[in-house]
Amino acid sequence: MLIYADSLQMKSSLPSGNIRPKVNYLQFYYLHKNNIEFEILNGPISGGTAYKVGPGVYSVDLTSRMNSILTGSDNTGSYYVVPQTHSGTLYSLLLNGTTDSLRAPKIIVTSVKSKNQ
Repeated sequence: MLIYADSLQMKSSLPSGNIRPKVNYLQFYYLHKNNIEFEILNGPISGGTAYKVGPGVYSVDLTSRMNSILTGSDNTGSYYVVPQTHSGTLYSLLLNGTTDSLRAPKIIVTSVKSKNQ
């Protein structure tokens, strides 16, 4: 999955002379509403770290989560994205939503056809 930051909006919302800390990765969580705090302590979903792959572009491999859904796993939770969180620094990031057709989140699907098919 590719996720895009709205870099222009983030830059224009800062007072003159201020700089936001660079966000190098995001962590993805799949959580149920009744135990969000507990599940955040357990860490992100498997493979749920989105790394910066270009200016304002993050990529995350959600294959294990999608495989869980396809095999009948519970899908009643919600997805949460948290910018890198370490060293006591507060990170912020504004992500593009579905209203921007060029920079909306994109899922890239790849598959391998077995020799038996």
